[in-house]
Amino acid sequence: MRRMMIAAVAATALISTSAIAAVSFNYDTGTGFVGKGDVSVLYGWNNAQAKANMTADTLSFYTLSSSEVEATCEWTNGVKKKTTHRKVRKIAVIDANAVTFDVRNNKNGTVTGINLLGYGADLGSTTDAPEVGSVCLGDGNEDNGANGIITSVVEVPGSDSGDMLYVSFGGVDYALPNTPIVTTTI
Repeated sequence: MRRMMIAAVAATALISTSAIAAVSFNYDTGTGFVGKGDVSVLYGWNNAQAKANMTADTLSFYTLSSSEVEATCEWTNGVKKKTTHRKVRKIAVIDANAVTFDVRNNKNGTVTGINLLGYGADLGSTTDAPEVGSVCLGDGNEDNGANGIITSVVEVPGSDSGDMLYVSFGGVDYALPNTPIVTTTI
């Protein structure tokens, strides 16, 4: 009976520890905090592995946001009878930014978490949203030379994923749960 009680208390402590995720991140500034446990659990690290692996050389943080836009391309073709065409294409737009960090240690040198210090390098976009007035391929056939002009670009309602904070180690990336930092201006 005593062993069952100890096992129940240990299981409760383990569940409680996992439930109190310590990730807080301000998407406006790129600052916040990630608890050691939030990263260690994902990669299966003990304290020694966390200390060895939580360095700027091996670990990185970044944000990723995605949305979809509809771009309208208009073009005219025909020699005798000119015809104006309009085609709407959906384009995925993904943007990524690095987040700089500093490992936080207690007085004994044990890693306790990671202070997120702000945005670093812009990691770029996989696709940039086209701009109104830019040239577009009208009929989808490069051989015909029917280029057009982008006449409108509109974000598809509900397609914005919002920003997500990710941690990356050894080519394995995880999205981190977040407790948003709310800033109020008075």
